[in-house]
Amino acid sequence: MFAVYDYSLLPIIHITMNNTIENDADFDSFTNEWFNIYSKQERFKLVFHTEKVGMINVKYALKMSLFMKHLRRQSEQYLDKSIIIVGDNRTKRLLNLIFFLQPPVADVYVTNNSELIEELLETDPQADSDNWDYVAPGKVYLPFL
Repeated sequence: MFAVYDYSLLPIIHITMNNTIENDADFDSFTNEWFNIYSKQERFKLVFHTEKVGMINVKYALKMSLFMKHLRRQSEQYLDKSIIIVGDNRTKRLLNLIFFLQPPVADVYVTNNSELIEELLETDPQADSDNWDYVAPGKVYLPFL
């Protein structure tokens, strides 16, 4: 399984991503679980652990952008923020592509330092720092997506 969801610290949900997405069903399982969180209509924060992610087919960046578009169309946004722990530049470049195609629906902090999770969960810095990149929610640059 590509993504394992941990609900033990609700409203903070940790998602550990392993190796790679094997097929479309694997990706759909990941996004269906995420959408199920929305269906509960309760506020939440996501922490993605991507340190073990291997090569991901770029088609899943497009599929993720389309999923984010679907989330954006929801009448209410329940996601307060996301923190993404990255292990390498390849993953970071893929995230940059996803956020170029479809800006996030909530604040996103991308860092390679898992020790910053608590600080980022408790504060709301609205800018980059030496320790993380900040991605602001915004309007779509490519409206056809």
